Amino acid sequence: MMKNLLRAIQVAMILLLSSQATHAQVNTEKMRSSKLDEGWSGFAKFGFGYREGNSNLFKLNANLRVDYSVNRLHSFLVGNLERTEESDRESAAYKGFLHFRNMYAIIKKLDAEVFLQKEFNDFIRLENRDLIGAGLRFNFQLEDQKLSYHIGLGLMWEHENYDSSDEDDANISRSTNYLSLNWHPSEHLAVICIEYLQVDVENSSDFRFLSDMVVGYNLTKKLIFETNFKYRFDNEPVSGIKKYDLDIKNGIRFNF
Repeated sequence: MMKNLLRAIQVAMILLLSSQATHAQVNTEKMRSSKLDEGWSGFAKFGFGYREGNSNLFKLNANLRVDYSVNRLHSFLVGNLERTEESDRESAAYKGFLHFRNMYAIIKKLDAEVFLQKEFNDFIRLENRDLIGAGLRFNFQLEDQKLSYHIGLGLMWEHENYDSSDEDDANISRSTNYLSLNWHPSEHLAVICIEYLQVDVENSSDFRFLSDMVVGYNLTKKLIFETNFKYRFDNEPVSGIKKYDLDIKNGIRFNF
């Protein structure tokens, strides 16, 4: 319990610092800003969930992000912390991450990307994951500007260790690839769908797939209500962990 508490405090401090200034790689594509106006921008998002019946569950989560754009360069720092209490667990479970990404527009439809990330997740017994990667992002947009899509191709190196005597520390190189669809059917409604596929370059059976959909409705100019559907599949999880997770969350997002 003390270890979880110290870990939560550590990540909370990291999130606080980031607000002043995104399994494998956490899905940060859905956290990208649709507008790349020059200067500083960001958002804070808070959500909760509750379930009662065969098991009682209460969940709290927070996201913070800061962007900076100038000329062809766009950088962002994003963090997440989630706390879950369950009736059949003696202590709360936590997961969190901190992600930094730098993007440079080579030409209008092509960006170069580099990124760093740190993550932990009690739900899959992940004590720590560090990764670094780089890639290319291809950008496409329809003439009416209501629909855009992006294709990302890249490589990353990850180091991870689990709370399990059956698992050794791992150092793995993976391909990291994604398809992102951004649809804005009206001024108040936005739908973002992202599919990630990451494969061990030396073992094709070791792959992870992440599917994420966010539906956002503008309550005001700066306040947005969001529903998030997330599916995660790991073909070679650690011992005792299921291959998939399905998560549905609601939250309020404040842009600044």
